[in-house]
Amino acid sequence: MLLLSRKEKEQLVIKLAKEGKTTREIAKIVHISLKDIGKILQKITGDEDPKLETEKLKKQQNLSDYAKAFQMFMQDKSLPEIIVSLDIDVQTAESYYCDYLRAMNMKNLVDIYREIGPDLSLFLILYRQIKKEGLNNQEIADLIQNQRKFIDLKKAIYLTYNHISYLEKEKEELHEHIKNYLDDMERIAS
Repeated sequence: MLLLSRKEKEQLVIKLAKEGKTTREIAKIVHISLKDIGKILQKITGDEDPKLETEKLKKQQNLSDYAKAFQMFMQDKSLPEIIVSLDIDVQTAESYYCDYLRAMNMKNLVDIYREIGPDLSLFLILYRQIKKEGLNNQEIADLIQNQRKFIDLKKAIYLTYNHISYLEKEKEELHEHIKNYLDDMERIAS
């Protein structure tokens, strides 16, 4: 077959469609994809080829839950929507989502998600506070270091208060002893 220009291919597709050829038959004759045939026919009729639409639906039905989940992720569907739509459990949906993120080159996000796990809400609170305060890496490191020092200082203050209480009791006891000694000396002197 001769090489046809794009315009000639479009005209041939339209001619063959009018002759009643199926989309697959047209694809074999013209050597273009079913998708391109659908686009050409859609330009002419304004509708999608019903046969192509039927083929698309059949293909969609034959997809695994895994592939359907990927399609839904690409459509920005939420995990709960996917779980309900595909009737799968949470762990499976999360596993599919992690694979999807990995496929979208978001491996770091997957790793963070796996590491943080149930503490995700706490992590997000901390992250939002850091952003709100405009803290940089060094300031965050200093805060953590100072927090440790603060905890140590709190312990030291607690121990000091306990020691002061002990010393006050000891002081009272010594005052009592001194008073007793003075009383004894006064008795002896009299």
